[in-house]
Amino acid sequence: MPTFPEPTEAMRFDEAMASLPPDYPDDTLAEQIRIAIQTSKRKVVVLDDDPTGPQAMGDVFVLTEWTVDALRRELAEPRPLFFVLTNTRALPVQRAIDLHVELMHSLNQAARQAGKEFSIVSRADSTLRGHFPDELGALGSFDAVLLVPFFLEGGRYTLYNIQWVREGPWLLPAAQTPYARDPVFGYSHSHLANWIEEKSRGRMSAAETLSLSLDMLRKQGPDSVARLIAQAGGRVVIANAMSYRDLEVIARGVVAAESEGYRVLVRSAASFVRVRGAAAVNLVLTSLGTLNKPETVGALVIVGSHVPRSSAQLERLLQTGVCSSAEVSLEAIVAGDTDREIAHTASYVNRELREGRHVVVYTSRRLIGAGGADGFNIGQRVATALVEIVRRLTVRPRFIVAKGGWTASEIGTKALGVRRAYVPAPVLPGVPVWLLGNESRFPGLPFVIFPGNVGDPDALVSVVNSQLL
Repeated sequence: MPTFPEPTEAMRFDEAMASLPPDYPDDTLAEQIRIAIQTSKRKVVVLDDDPTGPQAMGDVFVLTEWTVDALRRELAEPRPLFFVLTNTRALPVQRAIDLHVELMHSLNQAARQAGKEFSIVSRADSTLRGHFPDELGALGSFDAVLLVPFFLEGGRYTLYNIQWVREGPWLLPAAQTPYARDPVFGYSHSHLANWIEEKSRGRMSAAETLSLSLDMLRKQGPDSVARLIAQAGGRVVIANAMSYRDLEVIARGVVAAESEGYRVLVRSAASFVRVRGAAAVNLVLTSLGTLNKPETVGALVIVGSHVPRSSAQLERLLQTGVCSSAEVSLEAIVAGDTDREIAHTASYVNRELREGRHVVVYTSRRLIGAGGADGFNIGQRVATALVEIVRRLTVRPRFIVAKGGWTASEIGTKALGVRRAYVPAPVLPGVPVWLLGNESRFPGLPFVIFPGNVGDPDALVSVVNSQLL
């Protein structure tokens, strides 16, 4: 039996919001955070377990490598925050742990050479998928681990220590959504204390977790956050949040606690990263400046994500006729007929792009295999096939859209050779755009990182039709 009662039904979003106390009444919190960051000269390093982390902010760089030299240069860069793409959500747990050990060794060495201090944010999925808490153990010891899964842009809310997913007028308990049935990262609890105990396989007790309630945040403000961090003794602190003002209160309290010498590890979704880095609010792409775009060449869309929202968006895109289409057969890949599938698809894609047509490449929608290691192995074989198709491009697309975090990471790093990219702003709420670096295969190419679980049914069509790309 779970330690805390689990929700049994959905809540109406408007009724939930109407029941809350008003936001904490301090409009200067964002400016306070910005000044505190400047004063401390402490860099925020965001370890991103898939490439969708900058989806709520812009004017930021993403590294896909963690050599000492690359990290030292980024620590010296004047912006207050940068991302390191670890893509550990696509790795088995032990490889994820080993990667974090290696990365932290390089980061600590780079910080010593640069004479910089840093704070860590482990950016993860707002629907609770990922290697929690295993990969966090490789990051060192901390006075508090702050769990902040609120993500406004994707409709993920944290109330009563429960994670909710908004669907229309309803808030659904996260464990009752398709995300909880993920073949690798599935779970059965929506109450975050119970979820922590479940994901830690009992190593962390639900009863020992702490929480920042909305009453604390909205009535007592940042001081309540700093006090709880000081008292945490290394335990996990669940942060409730229903607005960006709640995140500002949390971030201001974190910065205050760090100024007193407390070490805080944050595990958060993308919205908190924006606040912690003092980025501008309501940021959305308005221009990519002057790009050398091949206007007579089509764009490439690749859909590897299989969550229901991705499949619905793909179906709508196919219905519009905006794109030519090529289905990559999962059955053929699992059966070992990968080379023929790749060759046929790559030839078709090059022809369509060259003739000025957009083309969407997608994996067949029927999932094959079980979860766990089997799911990882099949997913890796599919990702490898998609990477090889992009490697065989003989023309530069107008832009590339990758639907799904794992898909985007594999294509960006292995097919396009990205080591450092600039993120100007989201093209849609929750949908970041990378401008590829000079080291990449297509310098300056807009590469849209489209999370699997973000956007309405028409969002993928909107991105393909965007005049900004």
